[in-house]
Amino acid sequence: MLRIPFRLFSTASLLRKLNRELKYPEVIHLARYAEDPKTAQPELQHAATQLALEKGLAPPVQSRGDSPTNPLYIHLLGEEPQQPFSFANFFGKALSKVVNAVLLGFLATFVYRQLQVTSPNTESKSHQLGVSEKNFKDVRGIDECRNELEELVEYLKNPEKFHSVGAKVPKGVLLTGEPGTGKTLLAKAIAGEAGVQFFFSSGSDFEEVFVGLGSKRIRQLFADAKKSAPCLIFIDEIDALGGSRKNEKFAYSRQSLNQLLVEMDGFDQKDNVIVIAATNQPRLLDNALKRAGRFDKEIAVPVPDIKGREDIFRLYLDRVYHDESIDITKLAKSTTGITGADISNIVNTAVIHAVELNKTVCSQEDIDFAIDRLSMGVERRTVMNEVEKKSTAVHELGHTLAALLTANTMKVRKVTILSRGQALGFTSFLGAEATEPETKEKVQAVLDICMGGRVAEEMFYGTDHINTGCTADLRSASKLAYDHLRGGMFQDLTGVANTRDVKVIGGEYENQLDSSAEQLLTASYHRTAKKLQPYRQLIDALSEELVRKETMTDVELREWLQRYYAHSPSTFQLFVGL
Repeated sequence: MLRIPFRLFSTASLLRKLNRELKYPEVIHLARYAEDPKTAQPELQHAATQLALEKGLAPPVQSRGDSPTNPLYIHLLGEEPQQPFSFANFFGKALSKVVNAVLLGFLATFVYRQLQVTSPNTESKSHQLGVSEKNFKDVRGIDECRNELEELVEYLKNPEKFHSVGAKVPKGVLLTGEPGTGKTLLAKAIAGEAGVQFFFSSGSDFEEVFVGLGSKRIRQLFADAKKSAPCLIFIDEIDALGGSRKNEKFAYSRQSLNQLLVEMDGFDQKDNVIVIAATNQPRLLDNALKRAGRFDKEIAVPVPDIKGREDIFRLYLDRVYHDESIDITKLAKSTTGITGADISNIVNTAVIHAVELNKTVCSQEDIDFAIDRLSMGVERRTVMNEVEKKSTAVHELGHTLAALLTANTMKVRKVTILSRGQALGFTSFLGAEATEPETKEKVQAVLDICMGGRVAEEMFYGTDHINTGCTADLRSASKLAYDHLRGGMFQDLTGVANTRDVKVIGGEYENQLDSSAEQLLTASYHRTAKKLQPYRQLIDALSEELVRKETMTDVELREWLQRYYAHSPSTFQLFVGL
């Protein structure tokens, strides 16, 4: 038993133990007695001792506990008995205390480091420093931008050449463009070509809940850059930091933006530091950021054209094992509007697909699979019966023939009844370049292609049995019609006005838009029906072939049509969309 001198217990502790064990009114009485400031502490302890003796919580000891000055050594029930002294117990307890102290020290160190990371007083860096391994050989498809930035490389290599004649190179360059067009790659290539230090950061690195930490990190970034000059600072997604101060959405970053403006003014060309920033939302930036003396030059990085896409495909295909028979020119034609990052993703997806099929090289089929995966989504293993396959084939061939019979429109790339994304099947086209101007004739041709699936289904199954794919086609056609009506292309219907960016328009104009859109779509429907009606037997025969093969490329379509019209070559010449 653990022998404890009764007097060493505090009164409150003893009362709690008695109350926990006994739950008697006497304990309540003692508690009230203890609250009386006139009551002497020894008397209260003596009263508690007597109660403990009375209730059997302590064994009686002769000549002990009879007065407050003669304490009784007792033990309370439930306490562990005292062990006899031994060196083993002594060293065991000492070792336990040492282990507890070490664990407590580790815990304190961990907490301290966490506080250091999140503390606003921490000198944490918001940027990465290094030497870029990229150069202009890695930049393809945006030659105009690359040529314009070569002067920055020359300045970083030989700044005295410019200083000696008093020339001023831009302090800052703003790169704008869609995601994936190569803005970050351009910045890395400039630093790599010049062989200077490359500071990489992003606008979100300066967003902090602690007031002043964002501006402190900006000061640190520019201070480190000046020490490492000549160098290049790259700030990606600068709209997160440099949003307009008039917009309440960016109110939290005003202090950081003000500091950036001060730092841009605080260094000159002789510091040999160039700042490059990138964003895909330049309209959100504060005007003070784009004035002369800060970001002097703005360069729009475009989506690559067909020649650029060829160069990018060649660049990424040369890095993997691929079949030399891959038609890169055809790939470039079939991927209008995609960026360099998309092409990198296509090649990587194709290589992974080839590996999954236990192939040693990437082939044209793998590239086609990757393009379909990018444009239409994951292939769905939908189980369709023969009737559903036939219906899907008729619908898709309606689109295909509408394109084949329409001049000056997109060329057919492939047609399939394999499900991808939300579509049961799809027809893929070689799109027109973004640089080519859209004409009224081309817009009408696209509307006719959209109507082709609906017209074909009605020819075979009637208006009561058309599927939901026709609804999606009509949605696309309606959106295209309204867009060009508001853009003013069909001025004979809506007048000479471009109202695309006009938020408030009159009710009379809206009614005119609705009437004009219905007129355009109805005319397209009848025009397409007139085109396809003579080819009902062709659609029937070709749909059987498509159900059997599931996918037909433009080459297979051409060969099949040549055989089908072998007796009438002049009819085959009518298919101008191949």
